[in-house]
Amino acid sequence: MLLFIGLLSTGLLSTPLSQKDTTSYCSAVVKEPSWEEVLSSGAKALKHCQNPQEAAKLAAHLASTAFYLGNYALASTYARQVHELAEATADTALLLRSVYLESAIHRALGRYEEAVATAEKALMIYEQHHLKEPLLLGKIYFNLGAAHADNPEGLLKKSF
Repeated sequence: MLLFIGLLSTGLLSTPLSQKDTTSYCSAVVKEPSWEEVLSSGAKALKHCQNPQEAAKLAAHLASTAFYLGNYALASTYARQVHELAEATADTALLLRSVYLESAIHRALGRYEEAVATAEKALMIYEQHHLKEPLLLGKIYFNLGAAHADNPEGLLKKSF
């Protein structure tokens, strides 16, 4: 992720990485000493990102980082941004990533019914698009199961 943020912030991702000698750019990426600095660097890079798909990927990383730090309001803001950009670019995998991030945020905030509904929405989108991405499906199922399992009033059996 740090390499991605560093390359994006310097504008080096304006063309696919395969067309560039990434080795020469690695020295420009400084290992961030804290997750807060990762968020700060990423936010700056996101402001200058011209490619909507790259912006969506970066916003997804930022949403995950903010979630990890417990900053659910910021995580939610970035997840919504991913959602909008994914819809604009018709990127189903990124759309699903935004939806399962939204589900995780609802769960973290104790909004279990919303978390379940959002994870079920992600599962429906996955099935409608006939995707064959087991890792993505696993993340959707994880969030759906966790939303059921974490709910003190829920039915744990529904998580299976």
